[in-house]
Amino acid sequence: EDYILADNWVVGCKKKDVQEIYLTVDGVGAAAFANLKTLMSVRLPNAKAVGDQAFFGCGAFWEFVGSDNLRVVGIQAFNGCGKLTDVTLGKNVEKIGDYAFYGCTSLQSLALPETVKSIGMQAFHKTLFAARAEDDVIYVGKWAVGCTNTMTSDVVLKEGTIGIADYTFYNCLFIGNVTFRDTVKYIGYGAFYNCMTLAVEAFPANLKDIGDYAFFGCMYAQFGGDDFCIDLPEGLESIGTGAFYQSQVVGLTIPGTVKTIGDYAFYECQTLGLISEEIVDGEGNVVSPATNGFLTLEEGIEKIGSYAFFGCISLQGVAIPNSVTSLGDRAFYKCEGLKTLTIGSGIDTIKEYTFYNCLSLESLQIPASIQSIGRYAFRGCASITELDLAQVQHVGEFAFFNCSSLTDLTIPATLKHIDRYAFRNCDLRGTVLPTTLETLGIHAFYGNKKATFYCEAETIPAYWNERWNSSYRPVIWGCTLTEDDAYVQSFTKGEIVNPEALNGIAAPQRDGYVCVEWNVTLPDGTTQTVKPEDIVTIADGAVCTPVWMDESLVEDPEETPDVSTEPSIEPSTEVSVEPSTEATIEPSVAETTN
Repeated sequence: EDYILADNWVVGCKKKDVQEIYLTVDGVGAAAFANLKTLMSVRLPNAKAVGDQAFFGCGAFWEFVGSDNLRVVGIQAFNGCGKLTDVTLGKNVEKIGDYAFYGCTSLQSLALPETVKSIGMQAFHKTLFAARAEDDVIYVGKWAVGCTNTMTSDVVLKEGTIGIADYTFYNCLFIGNVTFRDTVKYIGYGAFYNCMTLAVEAFPANLKDIGDYAFFGCMYAQFGGDDFCIDLPEGLESIGTGAFYQSQVVGLTIPGTVKTIGDYAFYECQTLGLISEEIVDGEGNVVSPATNGFLTLEEGIEKIGSYAFFGCISLQGVAIPNSVTSLGDRAFYKCEGLKTLTIGSGIDTIKEYTFYNCLSLESLQIPASIQSIGRYAFRGCASITELDLAQVQHVGEFAFFNCSSLTDLTIPATLKHIDRYAFRNCDLRGTVLPTTLETLGIHAFYGNKKATFYCEAETIPAYWNERWNSSYRPVIWGCTLTEDDAYVQSFTKGEIVNPEALNGIAAPQRDGYVCVEWNVTLPDGTTQTVKPEDIVTIADGAVCTPVWMDESLVEDPEETPDVSTEPSIEPSTEVSVEPSTEATIEPSVAETTN
């Protein structure tokens, strides 16, 4: 045998003077015939793949005949085959790798089937295709694969164009308007990378895929015409990693045909969702036009990647569809202008840092599908006032740290674990803790200066950390709760922990109601009523039952001034918890010229 085979793949050649190869193998392994100087002709009637560098540097190689079985041409597969002129790839090739035909200086024609979905970086660089460039754009078949120089002009793709290869217009800093044909299906990896001033009024109607980093670094690009608003086409299936990283888009509709929004896809698109009024000068000239930005995520989207909308500071409202089942960590991190949020019912986990520092978020509805809320998930959401944890089972550390307006917290019977610092520096009042809560972390409620805890347990449960109440707030043990653990029905007055705590005792909470007073039955059978804050004056053994009133009928009482003389009890073990969020995602580029 002249060849080395493995699982019907040819992976090497024993002879050094082979000129012609005819093999019925399933594929050609990486570097199988690399630098074989005598090789001139190869025929592979069954092969499904040609591996990376399979025929690299075969200087005498002039003919390759594949078949309709061929699907993949690997990275540098024919790199440096300077005499290669005749190539038959068949009718079903889907992928051509980076530098696949790089340096094939005699190659000037190649039939590419319409099945091709991606063409790698500089796959046809230093071939004769450049000599037939149209308006400085180099085409191979119906694919744009490069440009002849650093373009500064507008780009109008030719009729029938199907795809734009990886890095086709890389670093064309001052490219102008880009006009797509509706036949374009694929925009490749880094296709317009660093084209800082390009303008795209509309994307092609048949677009299927926007590749990773396709418009990365297009910092001054204009998407969607004069109003910077764009509807991505129905039929689009994926938006790649970093696809619109730091781009200038104001309004955006992502259709339900998109299954995946990649990591970093709209990272720091700071104008996304921007709403502003028209500004005119003293003579009535428009200095800045009005904007009405938005983000619409349509039903059908399944995955939103990590950091996908990180730092979109102008975004004011987000509705995550029910179809979304995966929401990445830091997906909406530091969306500081976000006021309204709807989380779809398909998500079961809110991952770490997902909504970190969404400072303007005013209301938060946790759907029943959510089982776990990760560490730092809502840290710094300083405008949230009410929170019902629905059917959550686990709240991670620092999850609601510095939610400084959070006063009303409803803990369901499903909740088993609250980790350390979870509600640190909130503004909780009368919080109910059922016995179903199995673990409670150290400093879980530290910094809540007005909180009172109504606990169903008679004494501290075994797996609650001894310093769970490290702000020394009042605790009433042995409360009788409703069957669903939703609110306090009564308790028998005994020793109240920390009865003289700063700001006194807060009334217990109940969703939609306010405890306006206590009905008290004393041990001698007499009854009386007292204000919630005066419960400490009642004799031990008295049965205390809250009197509830619909909150819509209760006037808001004046806020009790916050007395700042409370001694500092900051735990000495505190460490910096600010996460490092900036990630280097610059893709490596071996060569910057097309």
